[in-house]
Amino acid sequence: MTLVQLQNWLGQVEMLCAEVGAFQMQHWQAVKSQDIADKGLNQLVSFVDKESEQRLMEGLAAILPGSCFIGEEYNPDSVLTDQPTWIIDPLDGTTNFFAWIAGFCGECCFVGFRGYPIGGGACASHG
Repeated sequence: MTLVQLQNWLGQVEMLCAEVGAFQMQHWQAVKSQDIADKGLNQLVSFVDKESEQRLMEGLAAILPGSCFIGEEYNPDSVLTDQPTWIIDPLDGTTNFFAWIAGFCGECCFVGFRGYPIGGGACASHG
């Protein structure tokens, strides 16, 4: 991958994260208590978490075809493979999000390609 290709790829990832962040902000202070579920041990989740992760997975797969995902809401038990792999926490700070407290963000991190960790990340932070 050339530097120009990498810059284009990263630019697309940044735009995707901004789009997902905008979706989250549309629903901040609007999620109703009946829309929130407890996954156990005070691990809260709503349609905002799930839809954010789904949008990230679809967008990242379009940007880097063949990508695999380890997500908090979907595929949490996946493992690193030889395929490009992303770790996604679609709404880090979910409790703050539901309590209308700034201090949450959406995260996706590119962690590996062909079994080698590469690192990197993108975050749409709110507060």
